[in-house]
Amino acid sequence: MDNITLELKKEFYWAFEAASLIQVHVNNRIDEIKEKHETDEIYADFLNGPFKHLESYYHAVIEEMEPYLNSSPLLLYYGKKNEDDNNLLGEIVRSIPMHEFDPLSLEQFRIYCYQAIAGELSDLAADDTLFIFNTKEEIPPALASLPTLLEALSSLPLDDSAKMRFMTLYQSYEKLYTELKDFTVHLTPVMEKHFPLIEEDIKEAQKKSLSADYINETFFESSFISIQSAGCHIIAIPSVFDFNSLSLYMRASSHIITIGYLCKPLMDLKQRKQFEKTYQLFKALGDPTRLHIMQCLSKKKMYIQELAKELKLTPATISHHITTLFQAKAITIFVDEANAKKVFYEVNKETMENLKMIITDLERKE
Repeated sequence: MDNITLELKKEFYWAFEAASLIQVHVNNRIDEIKEKHETDEIYADFLNGPFKHLESYYHAVIEEMEPYLNSSPLLLYYGKKNEDDNNLLGEIVRSIPMHEFDPLSLEQFRIYCYQAIAGELSDLAADDTLFIFNTKEEIPPALASLPTLLEALSSLPLDDSAKMRFMTLYQSYEKLYTELKDFTVHLTPVMEKHFPLIEEDIKEAQKKSLSADYINETFFESSFISIQSAGCHIIAIPSVFDFNSLSLYMRASSHIITIGYLCKPLMDLKQRKQFEKTYQLFKALGDPTRLHIMQCLSKKKMYIQELAKELKLTPATISHHITTLFQAKAITIFVDEANAKKVFYEVNKETMENLKMIITDLERKE
């Protein structure tokens, strides 16, 4: 990390919090996380502790902000996730440096909106030069006018609703600018007012996930990302409402890392869950008969009677072992359409690949 300087911000980027709050709200992220993990004992302490505090904070803030949300249709529209799990509002705001937002002019905002459009569309275009900004102010050919954008969109593999999103943003950036500015101005004091609900959890996060050590370990020491340019400057920004994300936004002058304050505990629990699954898998495979079954199934799909004959065991015994292997996700079921009465079993290739990766990680590194 010799060629990298890291600037760790303590304060929140209020415009980014506005975009993140809207995303959480329109995509039901709080309920989504809760429903995903509420039956899992591993997540019980987390859901009843830090996540419950966040839920209370979210409801307190959104209750006061709902009138402003209801009068901000473009914020709601662009806060909704697309098929790639991205939202244009977040992309726009993340690209605007913190120090630029408060004095941000309409013309500057227009450029950032166009850059977000170009970023989404350049990978889809046969000729990506149509969407490339050679300088910050130089508008690329496809964005020179609405007709040129329409022409460019017509050649891209997008449905009509996706094309409409980009055309609306191209034409309505002024209204979006007004909505975002107004919403952020009103959100900041509301977030500060209710901050005691999550203050202790934020302090805990600042010791762990919102720290330089965690960023170095996660992004650089783990080789998660390799930055070759000399003198690279990275700004790390904490986030409340982008609570479960850890993301890097590449920019010409400096790069932005946003760190959700609950990201590390969620990642730790996910790893613990993976360890639990791995333990169950090793336990299932820790039997000579089940290993013999796996060996047979690695060669071809087989049904219970075949396995019983091959291993010289009763079908009932084979069925017992098959149940254990299936519960550990070591095998999958395959039904032959030509003979639906026969249920075949085969090795779960995804599980075996994951197991191979885990064993590789356990090998001593030179």
